[in-house]
Amino acid sequence: MKDGVPLGDDDPRFRVETATLPADPATNDFESVESVLTWRVTEAWPGGRMDRAVDSANYSCRSGGNAAGPGVESTTYFQVECENN
Repeated sequence: MKDGVPLGDDDPRFRVETATLPADPATNDFESVESVLTWRVTEAWPGGRMDRAVDSANYSCRSGGNAAGPGVESTTYFQVECENN
């Protein structure tokens, strides 16, 4: 999500890859999900660059709950640090 709005599957600026990781009893790890968000700047952004005012935002990943407990959410603030030309 970007600022609380889900990223559309048809949005060419982003690619989200998700993998289910199996449980590992030896390390006490439950089955989990790994998600990777890729910004496709050179392929999909106007002029091949990000805009500080538009693209700096809170990006989040949220899971649903299951038998093990409630879902979790992780958010990070991504800030573009470049000069707009």
